[in-house]
Amino acid sequence: MTFKRDYCFIYILSKLLEEKGCECIIVNNTNLHKKYFRLWKPHAVFFVTLSHARSIRSSYPNAKLFLWAAEGGYEDESEELAILDNPELISSIDKIYLWGEATLKAMENKMGKLNFTEDRKKTVKEKCVIAGNPRMDIAKFHTQRLLEKTKKTNIGLIGNFYYINNKNYHPFSVMLDSELSKKGSMGKLDEIQFQIRQLKTYCDLMRELGTDDYSFSFRPYPLENIENYKTLTHTEKLPFEISDLLDFSIWIARQDLIIGATSTTISQIAAAKKPYINIDKLNKRPSRHYDMEMSKGLKKHQPASYTEMMQMVRDYEKYKLDNPTIQGKLDYYHNASGTGSAIRAVAKDIEGQLTNSHDTKSLLNKSAACFLDDLWSSYIEKRSAEELKNNYSYFRRSQVESEIAHLLPLTINIQT
Repeated sequence: MTFKRDYCFIYILSKLLEEKGCECIIVNNTNLHKKYFRLWKPHAVFFVTLSHARSIRSSYPNAKLFLWAAEGGYEDESEELAILDNPELISSIDKIYLWGEATLKAMENKMGKLNFTEDRKKTVKEKCVIAGNPRMDIAKFHTQRLLEKTKKTNIGLIGNFYYINNKNYHPFSVMLDSELSKKGSMGKLDEIQFQIRQLKTYCDLMRELGTDDYSFSFRPYPLENIENYKTLTHTEKLPFEISDLLDFSIWIARQDLIIGATSTTISQIAAAKKPYINIDKLNKRPSRHYDMEMSKGLKKHQPASYTEMMQMVRDYEKYKLDNPTIQGKLDYYHNASGTGSAIRAVAKDIEGQLTNSHDTKSLLNKSAACFLDDLWSSYIEKRSAEELKNNYSYFRRSQVESEIAHLLPLTINIQT
């Protein structure tokens, strides 16, 4: 999940920081606490998952901690709200980069309910910066099509079948647990039913349009079991490709039309100026607050019937996400109208925070630390090859970086 969702923007951030003279090593939740990285003694640790803050502070007591949540742009569901429940967390994290004004407003509301003193409110606000959505940068600046335009219309289908196709649990167990405990505000059973209807809509669409004039690319949700798609061997040729591209925004660049349900990916689709059809209304999806808010700007993009959706597909060029309502929502939740690059601005801020903070000396240089990590990863890979088939926690750095070398022009574009 983390690798597929976050690696690209973190890779770009690291390259921008290196342009400013910093040394960077990209690690993961598995190798972060290895002794060779602790001996490297970084001056800063940038991370995207709040729940790891305590363990990071324990392993790197002298480093500055910078948090930019991997999932953002919410109000009452914002991950950053948990910081306010623990004074230790507030003092541990040096800078908190927020996706948009919505998150800051939610934090201010919660501080009021918790009766924070004015001094404590000031301390929190001084640590918060509205930076924007890091993944919007990739969609915004990555303008080059990665495939030559063909005569066919390329339709991208966004998968979100994390309940009916998850390698960690079976839909029945999710349904039973949900109904027995009534966990969650959305109702997992309702979401499972929606995912089934969404899958049927996609199949009906591909069957009716055919592959003479259209091509279909399926982008599975990171938590899905990708192997299940590869077992579809009962047909000679599937009517769609399964996208294995590392980043969602780069996949968007290959499509003429995107079809899917409401999620934060809408911000990337809008940044890429792609036509979009939203199937929430058609398939009666249960809505969270974020979905309902975004839907106010999606009315033109939400067909009420299958027939209406098919007509929209044929006239897809009319449905770019560019209306004032959706733009206002994207500004509020994702700081979409912020000038320049969000990732570049964060890189500049981090570098500025580290000025004159180089008292700690490394006991192991970067090359040695990376060599030891690759050695350990190779050992784990050979020891548990089958077990780790779908696990990106163990990877050789050189192998991964060679696979995303095409992102280097993007970092130059953002830098300039």
